[in-house]
Amino acid sequence: MKRDIFEQYARLVSNFFGITLDELFTKFNGRTNTNARQMLWWLCAKRHIPVMHIQKHTEASGLKMAHTTICHGITAFEQKVQQDDDYNKIITQFENSVTLKLN
Repeated sequence: MKRDIFEQYARLVSNFFGITLDELFTKFNGRTNTNARQMLWWLCAKRHIPVMHIQKHTEASGLKMAHTTICHGITAFEQKVQQDDDYNKIITQFENSVTLKLN
């Protein structure tokens, strides 16, 4: 269930930033990729997905990241959200488009 939410957010975030899923989950520290990963992790944390699970889903998608790196990314993105109201509009759209798929 949470994996599906993670994947939906990953697709939305990669499309928003104009990068592929492979680029999202590649250890490249370009600003776009970093912002995209931070947004993904922040969205997942806001959806109450534990950091340990975010880490597991990120690794299953091809990118091994330390727990502390993910925590730092969530905190860094929170600051961006507080400083830029445009992020709130995008986030609201993302949250409204992610659906829970019941089998």
